[in-house]
Amino acid sequence: MIIAPDGPKGPVYQFQPGTAILSQATGAPIVPIGYACTRVWKFRSWDQFFIPKPYSKIAMSIGEPYTVPRQPDGPNGMEAERRDLERRMMAMARRAEDVLEERYGVVESRVDMEQAVAYQQRKAEREALRENSPQPA
Repeated sequence: MIIAPDGPKGPVYQFQPGTAILSQATGAPIVPIGYACTRVWKFRSWDQFFIPKPYSKIAMSIGEPYTVPRQPDGPNGMEAERRDLERRMMAMARRAEDVLEERYGVVESRVDMEQAVAYQQRKAEREALRENSPQPA
């Protein structure tokens, strides 16, 4: 099974707790995967979704399987597990980007984090306006 761990609403590259909880409950390992492309079509979406262009070079990096323990350590155990999984996921993405940067000198699939954060802020502002606007009778 493949799961996008940043969830359907983001923010981009922020590992949401659902995947960690699923691993904890089932004992199934999580395998962090990262990939990057030299040439892409990038969508204007919260996650900057992209599709590789024809003849683009693609690198994929696969990390070690990791299973969230049934009883995580400490009072912030699950949060620590979530952060660790996020770190592992980001390391795989960076590794794939580094391979392409080294070999071809270009990586178009790199996520612009400033743009992603700005998108999330605009979305939150729109939702706040919607909640505070008068409702039709």
